[in-house]
Amino acid sequence: LLDAGHCCKIYAGNVIAAAVINQNDCTDFMNAASSEDGLLPQLLNENSDPIFDGELTLIDSPEDFLTAHEQSIEGMTALAIDSGRYFELRSGLYQEKKQGTKHTSTIDDFITIRSGPVLIEDDVNVGPFCCFDGPVKVGSRSKIHPHSWLGPATVVGRDCRLAGEVTATVMESFSNKSHDGFLGHSHLGSWVNLGAGTVTANLKVSYGMIKIYPPDNNVIKTKRQFFGMLCGDFTKTAVRTALPCGALIGPASTLGGNPPATVRPFTTDLGGKHPVTTATVDQLTTALERMMHRRGIHFHSADRNLLISMSTEENKNIKIYIRA
Repeated sequence: LLDAGHCCKIYAGNVIAAAVINQNDCTDFMNAASSEDGLLPQLLNENSDPIFDGELTLIDSPEDFLTAHEQSIEGMTALAIDSGRYFELRSGLYQEKKQGTKHTSTIDDFITIRSGPVLIEDDVNVGPFCCFDGPVKVGSRSKIHPHSWLGPATVVGRDCRLAGEVTATVMESFSNKSHDGFLGHSHLGSWVNLGAGTVTANLKVSYGMIKIYPPDNNVIKTKRQFFGMLCGDFTKTAVRTALPCGALIGPASTLGGNPPATVRPFTTDLGGKHPVTTATVDQLTTALERMMHRRGIHFHSADRNLLISMSTEENKNIKIYIRA
């Protein structure tokens, strides 16, 4: 849309998916976007800007998060390489360029690139005896611990910690999987911390299509044979947590043992004889302040306001599988 060089809008079916608007109209559109009376779609439909020659596909089911990522990862890594931001350090391994300063990433000599491309951003630490099956991308200031195995379609955000086996997974920034365990065909939000030995099931023993259970109680039979979990921001797991196929984990959850396939936001469920409870905003604020402090990040009042907004019953129902 931006390359088109003019105001226009693009559809997904009969719904406007995106638009480039005139700067003079920004105030009206921003006011409509922040209102709760649905004025934005009406305003866009009434807008006389031309329709862009093309169509977008929108995500309308939880499984689409995984499928869209798998379909786009090769093209996205190719675009990143073609942009000139990376240089080929060795066959299949690309490191982000730094202009005017020394490269600060530490990549051990004893790693294996079985297939590429593998893109490493700045200030990344990759320990010895790691194995990569690309396409893989690792964000800045992240650490890949020794003996890790990153499989195809794995994307790690900035300031993450990763160990064990991870494949076909997106891990948003500031999330940790610092110990052994398996994480596959999943999407994790930010500030997620998976305890040692946490594993995700991603394949049924029957090899059939995986079913998921959104909070509206309507079972969805996906078209996916492999589906791990979708995990909201601020979620933590205890050691040796075992998550089922197709798990939909709401944000700010604390889990242990064998959690159910659907977990509402703010749920604390440690399994066994532990009671299932709901975390308060004050409890989550305390934990998040500590987590952010370790990364040198200030916890703002806006962060607390976000937690308050997420804690309402209405939002709990709609954010079970949409990242906060």
